[in-house]
Amino acid sequence: AGGLAMINLVLPPVNRPFVLALQQIAPTSGHWSVIGGFAVWTHLGENHRPTLDVDAAAAPGAHATLVSLGTAGDDAHRRFVAGVKLEVIEVDDPGPGINDLDDKDRLFIAGHWAAATTTIDREIRCEELHVVVPVARRLPLIACKLHAWIDRRDQRADKRGSDGLDIVRLLDSADWDSLAADTDAVDGLRPAVAFAAQHVLIDQAARVSRLIQVHTDANLPATEQVRMLGARLLAVVS
Repeated sequence: AGGLAMINLVLPPVNRPFVLALQQIAPTSGHWSVIGGFAVWTHLGENHRPTLDVDAAAAPGAHATLVSLGTAGDDAHRRFVAGVKLEVIEVDDPGPGINDLDDKDRLFIAGHWAAATTTIDREIRCEELHVVVPVARRLPLIACKLHAWIDRRDQRADKRGSDGLDIVRLLDSADWDSLAADTDAVDGLRPAVAFAAQHVLIDQAARVSRLIQVHTDANLPATEQVRMLGARLLAVVS
């Protein structure tokens, strides 16, 4: 987006390995971006996670580069770069076929494709190190987080709690005009996010609120706040 100043994020020395990993990852060409907890941190401007992994969404060309970096992890899409775990989700342009997918699959594809292709640069500093990386824009990141919340089911209730908190914080601090501007980033993003806003934030507002309270240190949000944010998101994408 034009006119947005690049946000600098200054990390403490303990996060030095993370920045060294980002320096190896950053030159990757093609469509990709950082998603996950660190992307949330760059949007919120605060550290709300003690552990830092790198999660990325990547189109095929960038994916091939990213999964060749560092050393092998326990899965083909996991690597260790400078000792930091890198997890890469490959996603490709679905084209018109996105409209043939079910709601959950469309949310995954549209969210991650938008994350990989509509990015914002963030400058990360740590002591004398600095690196600029592409980060998913806020609406695609919210879409990815909503998919993760749906996908985890209740056996990962702790992760659901942190995903729920990420979603609420991203919405609560959002520039709604900017969110609205991202709704047409890729085909299928609007209906996918509309489905998730209704299914997660409105229909299951009480569960989202409860899991946040049980599994994170946050005291908020109340069920009504979750539902209100869901209704506002639904209005933006409808």
